[in-house]
Amino acid sequence: MNFSTQLENASAEFDGRELVVSTGLIRRVWRVVPNGLSTVSFKREEMGADEWVTENECKCDWYLAGLVERGTKAEIVSAHCEVIKEDPYTADRLNVEILLQYPESYIELRYRVWVYPDSPGVRTQLSMRALSARDPDKWPSYLTASYAERIGLQASGCERLAVGYYNDTQHRGSFETPMMKEERRVDLIVRREVHDWANILYLRRDTEGMALVKESHKCVNQEGVDTGAFILNPDEVKVTGLGLRINGYGDDSEWIRHDRFHEMWANWSILFSGDEREGSRAVKAFDRYRYPFDPKRDIYIMANTWGSRGSGELSRSAAEEENIVREIESCADLGIDVLQIDDGWELDPGVADVEGSDWRPVKSRFPHGWERVKEVAKAKGVILGIWHAWTAPVERIMENFDKGDFCYFKIDFIGIDFRYQLEALMKKARALAEHAKHTIRINWDLTEIAARVGYFYGREFGQLFPRNSQAPLPGNSRIDHVLYRPSIFLRDAWEYAHHMNLNHFLINIQNKDRFERSGADRYSHSYCFAVAMMAVPNFMQETHFYSQAARDELRPLIALYKEHREGILGGFVFPIGEEPSDASWSGFQCILSNEREGYLTIFREIDNAEGTCGMTLDLPSGEELILHDLVRDETLRLSLSNGNTLQIAISKPGDFRFYRYEVS
Repeated sequence: MNFSTQLENASAEFDGRELVVSTGLIRRVWRVVPNGLSTVSFKREEMGADEWVTENECKCDWYLAGLVERGTKAEIVSAHCEVIKEDPYTADRLNVEILLQYPESYIELRYRVWVYPDSPGVRTQLSMRALSARDPDKWPSYLTASYAERIGLQASGCERLAVGYYNDTQHRGSFETPMMKEERRVDLIVRREVHDWANILYLRRDTEGMALVKESHKCVNQEGVDTGAFILNPDEVKVTGLGLRINGYGDDSEWIRHDRFHEMWANWSILFSGDEREGSRAVKAFDRYRYPFDPKRDIYIMANTWGSRGSGELSRSAAEEENIVREIESCADLGIDVLQIDDGWELDPGVADVEGSDWRPVKSRFPHGWERVKEVAKAKGVILGIWHAWTAPVERIMENFDKGDFCYFKIDFIGIDFRYQLEALMKKARALAEHAKHTIRINWDLTEIAARVGYFYGREFGQLFPRNSQAPLPGNSRIDHVLYRPSIFLRDAWEYAHHMNLNHFLINIQNKDRFERSGADRYSHSYCFAVAMMAVPNFMQETHFYSQAARDELRPLIALYKEHREGILGGFVFPIGEEPSDASWSGFQCILSNEREGYLTIFREIDNAEGTCGMTLDLPSGEELILHDLVRDETLRLSLSNGNTLQIAISKPGDFRFYRYEVS
């Protein structure tokens, strides 16, 4: 059962007593203990880096109440490591698997560690199955005290930052309802400290830091299926949440099975050196290994047919053949890559219940099926996307892929009550991806309060569609919560960019001329597009409603952006300036891989009265900065004053700058 395996700078060794893995940047060591494995060392490989594990007693990294406790004996059945390359869902890695049996509890556990070369962390995941078929009533009904990750460390002396993101996004369209929640603590931990709403927990002491991430569908305002919590005691940190069941009742399919493993939620453990920004940089770097950026599929500008006609049947009526042909021609003229046909194509006018659909284009809206729109799209060089509810049979989704050449699939109406439903959805996504030979991407809709895929789950299949935006109709206030405001979408992207990679988010652009009620009309069309340039721009509208003046304004900026977007989306984007408020100086810095080049988008919002601002950037201080103003075709040479502060002047409120920079 011993092994010693290497992949580039990553290695994994097991001698029957200790498991040692290294990515080349970090090293984690487990020791075999009577009831499993215990982390006995976790540190960066750099000379002089601090050891995080401080306890002398080796406690098992997992505890399953009633099944695996302090006195429960484990037997290691097998241990192996394999090199996995060209996996379409994640980066090349070492896959370590330790199989343990607990005869007195009649269960078997599989402990899996993914080791990515040159990554700042590792991914661990525990899976469980019964050794024989048993009555579900014999199992613990809810493993409240259980956890699947534990590290013994002096948590009491650490600064803590818990971070989480919200769903029900379309009801968070004001500055009083942020997309991100952060909670900082510097006090000593005397008793247990619980963060049961967070996706990420950062721990920092002096110059060393650790980040723990729960790979689950948890959101701040939606716990989902047994996604657990980060729990801090003075001498340890534990991560609960086994993904067994939601708080409530269900059927036997939730319980521990004997015919297959139940995979618990995975955990990321990441180390870094430096300040809070370096912590988020490390999380984004690991995220990029877990959910890699693929330029062939992940670089696009999209238009979506929903959003220009109000709600319900009004917007469904946009999904009709003549209108889609019109939209394809409009997208081609503007330089938009993808036209996504939203809800309506599958239902006759006046029908709202998608459960009655056979998920083929209805003849009342598409008399030629997909043939005509497919031919026009091919002739115009526009890629097609399509909307489905999560209940659509995968065979029908595949049929639409085959007949319509659709490459982007928006999946909506998701409502997860039990883990098996989420597993079935992921199985459907995988089947579609494999049927399409991995040429497609899924846009996961997050807009409602129901448990959906969240922010850290399912992104191997595509991007996140966080928010709707719809044009108002006279006398209709029912959709005020989804009215378009550029400042709110700038706020969303600015908050996402704190801890996540923006290339996984579709950020909306609307026709500002149709939004006088929200004040969006005070901004320019180019400003609205610039808000989304560090993410995946999504025109959530029928673009043929743009005036000729608006089209003439947008077309050159879209073309300019397309010259630079591969670098932007492949870099690491961070927020700069102030949180958007309609009166702030705000923006983004994209850092390219060589650290000395990147991009800036800087926004002076419409109610901002100050013509200049000092922007703090992540750059070497005291050096000369060369700024290429890409829109105005000008080059500036500036010294970074006050360390790394850049003085920016924008004379007109509601304007922006798009720079490419180099440190000379």
